[in-house]
Amino acid sequence: MKLNPFSKKYNGYYDSVKTKFDGLERQLESKQRELADVRGEYDKATERYNRIIESGGRYSLNATPESSRQHTLVSALSNQMRPLRSQTESIIGQQKPLLRIIQAPADFSKAHAELCELTGQQKQLHERLQKNDTSIDKIAKRIASVQEKLTEQTRAAAAQFIDSDEEFVVPPALVKLETELKLAQASMADLQGQRQLISDELDPLPRKISEAKDCFKFARSVM
Repeated sequence: MKLNPFSKKYNGYYDSVKTKFDGLERQLESKQRELADVRGEYDKATERYNRIIESGGRYSLNATPESSRQHTLVSALSNQMRPLRSQTESIIGQQKPLLRIIQAPADFSKAHAELCELTGQQKQLHERLQKNDTSIDKIAKRIASVQEKLTEQTRAAAAQFIDSDEEFVVPPALVKLETELKLAQASMADLQGQRQLISDELDPLPRKISEAKDCFKFARSVM
């Protein structure tokens, strides 16, 4: 997989798109300033018109010359804003496909980094899981061995107990085996808990990696 598609051909194309985008951005800023100025005048004119109406009685049917002039001004400013809004939206619409191309290098780098991070995380978790499973197998064999010895020692101790006429003392070897078994079982429970935690971290990674690959391929296709 080629991870660095920034060829000279693409760089030239990118520069031409960036130049066009920057030109549209300057047009957009100019139109937005113009629209903001007209909107400011419109807001002031509308406020003055409302004050004139309020002073003459809001429900009065008789328009004064002053209110008529102010209404004409408000309508004119509203008409000025309409094409400015349309022009602003048109410029933004022209920028959208260009913006996707301009953002492609950053999107590509981000998608590549995310994909590498996820695959690296998956690899580390698989290694931890393998190490954990090796320890589980080792402890399982240890438990089986101790249980076998414990069974033999228990039988021997039981026979001694039957034959003993005095106070019976539990053989140290039997106590040692019982303690070893408890430790081994506790270790097994801990390892199994760790395994579950690792599995929980691994479970969503295939889906995330698949999504990251799609983002990576899409970002590269734009370029």
